[in-house]
Amino acid sequence: MTSARSGSTNFIQSVDLGKPGEHIEGLERVQVYLNRYGYLAEGGYQPGTLDAVTSSSLQKYQRFFDLPDTGAFDETTKEQMTQSRCLMPDLWQGVAFARTCAWDRWSLSYTMDTGTEDCFGEFLAVRNALATWAAATPLTFTEVGVDQTPDIRIGWRPANDPDHSMVGGVLAHADFPPNCSIVTTTLPKPVHFDDTEHTWSIGAVAGAFDVETVALHELGHILGLGHSSVSGAVMQPTIAPGAVKRSLTDDDITGVTGNYPTQSDWRWCNKCQGLFFGPQAAASRCPAGSTHTPPAQSGSGRYLLAHGLPATTGWQSDWRWCNKCQGLFFGPQAAASRCPAGSTHTPPAQSGSGNYSLMHNAGTAPGQQSNWRWCNKCHGLYFEDNVASPPCAAGGAHARPSQSGSGNYSLVHRAS
Repeated sequence: MTSARSGSTNFIQSVDLGKPGEHIEGLERVQVYLNRYGYLAEGGYQPGTLDAVTSSSLQKYQRFFDLPDTGAFDETTKEQMTQSRCLMPDLWQGVAFARTCAWDRWSLSYTMDTGTEDCFGEFLAVRNALATWAAATPLTFTEVGVDQTPDIRIGWRPANDPDHSMVGGVLAHADFPPNCSIVTTTLPKPVHFDDTEHTWSIGAVAGAFDVETVALHELGHILGLGHSSVSGAVMQPTIAPGAVKRSLTDDDITGVTGNYPTQSDWRWCNKCQGLFFGPQAAASRCPAGSTHTPPAQSGSGRYLLAHGLPATTGWQSDWRWCNKCQGLFFGPQAAASRCPAGSTHTPPAQSGSGNYSLMHNAGTAPGQQSNWRWCNKCHGLYFEDNVASPPCAAGGAHARPSQSGSGNYSLVHRAS
């Protein structure tokens, strides 16, 4: 099938045009639309009349989509409203929002269930969309079976989907992360495509909607992003049939990195087993002597540290960078720490260090490396698995967890 199914936009298409103050045949449907997408509060307006409240809401809608903000229900506004779109709201309590909350862990699982008969390769297209978000964030996505308690469940549904109706021009819906959900308070979070009123394709096909394009948008909601009014952004709420949009824009990337703030290019030293900031390898100091081993020699992967993360369950904050040794240490113990460059690690007030957070006792997950430990002698971080007695700046070897009481830290890890 290559043409859009009928019936998706008729409920707006048949509404008469009109100016502020007029009673307009069918305007109740426009008012329902404005309410559904966050522009018009429930009640407080006169159904069927383009009163001051409804006109003001129309102006908000027009400004969001960069239309002339006349406050009238004109042809340009009607044309915009009849475009197929995502079900999630554009405004939150009447105000535009770039993002909601984030997941409290950075390794998520997903499952695929019911596909569509419109095209072949729809699940691969969704996997491609997941890979695009993974490349821009510290997140990893692992596919599991339906019975393996996934975080996200992806599939095609009838338009009258019981968890959130998509009847009337809605392409798909998702949900926000668990702490700010609007569809379901339980897992898995849905990514559902309307398989009744719309036709699906792989790539640009006249009258059909590209799976990867729509999936990329809906997965942005799963990661906590709201709708964007920026032209060309993946998170714009509407898409035309036949259009393809598979790359994140600066606006999309700014939004998602705001939810998952990181600093990359932290590296492992194969001499001391510690962690240091890679771009400053030449200026670093290693407790095993000289500088930390640069990644070209050690073969270190690239570690991504949460940077400026709000207080989050399962994460320990106040880890800091030392500008003398380039290593990471636990900030509250700066006065008792030992730095391989001499004396104590530089406290953040002097070094200007940001606030780093580490996943604590999270275990091993895809894309993450566990068994990083805190040493109660130097207050630094080291990898426990490789060397029996990794050297410590306080002398001797780092304290083992059985001596220090250290928890098990997990770091987001990429191969290069």
